[in-house]
Amino acid sequence: MPQLGAALSFDGVSLPFSVTDIVTSVFNFMTAFSDYILLGIAIALIPKFVSLIIGFFGRRKAEV
Repeated sequence: MPQLGAALSFDGVSLPFSVTDIVTSVFNFMTAFSDYILLGIAIALIPKFVSLIIGFFGRRKAEV
């Protein structure tokens, strides 16, 4: 039975970009679209925060 990676050999293969290039590209993307990314995170998390606050004040009102 052949080994799993025996048929693949990446000797002599080089990529046209480095890790630094990828990190720089991701950083530039995050900088360019940071407002939209934060808006998406806020839309995803607001219902959880609202239910947490309502649950806290509802429980507190019941204790009084």
